[in-house]
Amino acid sequence: MGQPTPDADAIEAADRKYVMRPWTNPPGEPVIVARAKGCTVTDVHGKEYLDLTAGYFVNNVGHCHPRIAEAVKRQVDEVLQVSGKHGTIPTVRLAEKLIKLAPRSVDKAFFSTGGSESNEVALKLARQYTKKPDVAYLQNGYHGLTLGSLEVTASEKYRESAGKPLGTDNYPIPTAYCYRCPAKQSPGTCKTECLDGLEATLDAHPKTAAIIAEPIQAVGGLAPPQKWWDRVERVRKARGILLIADEVQTGLGRTGKMFACEHYGLEPEILTGGKGLSGGVGSLAVTAASDEVAGHFFGGTTPTSGGNAVSSAAGSRCTATA
Repeated sequence: MGQPTPDADAIEAADRKYVMRPWTNPPGEPVIVARAKGCTVTDVHGKEYLDLTAGYFVNNVGHCHPRIAEAVKRQVDEVLQVSGKHGTIPTVRLAEKLIKLAPRSVDKAFFSTGGSESNEVALKLARQYTKKPDVAYLQNGYHGLTLGSLEVTASEKYRESAGKPLGTDNYPIPTAYCYRCPAKQSPGTCKTECLDGLEATLDAHPKTAAIIAEPIQAVGGLAPPQKWWDRVERVRKARGILLIADEVQTGLGRTGKMFACEHYGLEPEILTGGKGLSGGVGSLAVTAASDEVAGHFFGGTTPTSGGNAVSSAAGSRCTATA
C-alpha cells in the first residue's frame, strides 16, 4: 500500500456525480488513479495495481517514463501549440522519424488527436484522391467510435452506438477466420477460399476508393495468414483500390515489429497510428500517405490540437525509447 490521497472518498464521490463514463455499466467502482510508475498505478486510497492494459494501450514504455517526462518538461518551457498552418521543431522531427520507420510506401505525415480521428482523415484522403465514395472494411474490423470511423467498423454493438442507421457507401469483405474457417479448410492447405467472392464484391462496387484494414485485428483478435494478404493485395491493386493500414493498436512495436505491416510486406498508400505514439502525453495520432496521395489532401482539414509540440516531443522520445 502507498500513501492515501487526502479526501480520497470525496474525490470518488465527485467522480460519481460529475464524470461521464465511456462504459455505462462498469464492473464495480472505477479506479481513480493518483500516481503511476512503470506498469504500476496507485489509487487515491494508496492501493497498488498492475496496469495490464497500459491505459488503453498508450503507455508502451510504461507510465511516467523518466526520458519522456524530461522531454515534456523541457518542451513546456519552449512552445506548446501553434496554428496547423505552421509547425514546431518537435512536430517536424517526429514526422521525419515516423516516415523513416514506416513502410517505404508512405512519405508524409499528418498529425491529429486520436486513432478514430486519424482514420477519419484517412477516409477523407482516400476519397479526395480517388474521387470515389465507397470504402470496404473487414468483417470483425474495428476502426474507432466517431461517426465516420463507425461506418467502417464491423461490430454491430459499436455501430448501434451511433444512434441512427449508418450509410451504405461502405461495405464489409471477408476476413480470415482460420480457427473457425467458414470454408472448413485448414491454414496449411487452404487456397484462401474465404476470399472467393472478393473479386465479385469489389466489382459490384466500382466506386470503391479504398480497403481499410488492421494488418492484425486487435479487437477482432484475428491474424490472417500471408497468402490471404497476398491475394487481397493482388485483387485490390488490379482495381486501383487504395489500402489504408490501420496501425493505431498494432503500430510502434506492439506486434514485435515497428508496424504490423512488416509481418506481411504490405506497402499501404495510407497508414494510420495512435495510442502509444506519445506515451500517454496528451492526445496524438498520425495519418501517413504517399506523396501522390498526400498531394490531393484538402488543407482545411486541421484538428485544432493536432500535433501539438508537447505531445510531439514526447512522441519523439517515446519512439526512441521503444
